[in-house]
Amino acid sequence: MAENKAVSNYLVFAILATVCCCMPLGLPAVYFSGKVNAFVAAGDMAGAAAASKNVKTWCWVAFGIGLVGWILWFLFEATIIALIHQQMPQLSQH
Repeated sequence: MAENKAVSNYLVFAILATVCCCMPLGLPAVYFSGKVNAFVAAGDMAGAAAASKNVKTWCWVAFGIGLVGWILWFLFEATIIALIHQQMPQLSQH
């Protein structure tokens, strides 16, 4: 039974990736996190390890896509603000 604590379900990471980063890619992480617990309860440590690896992969993918999305959104907003700021002197002259 000492093997059981070696398999992590990464549930907190999965929930954070789902809520804060990218929901469509975080949901599989939450699903596989539940599978880890089911495999451990059934005594299938190989299945639990595979599901744990899936959780970790989906979390990192969701984090990466979410990070890229936030950066693109920030650049978009900064561009819009810069364009508006650039047009302000021209608008006040009319």
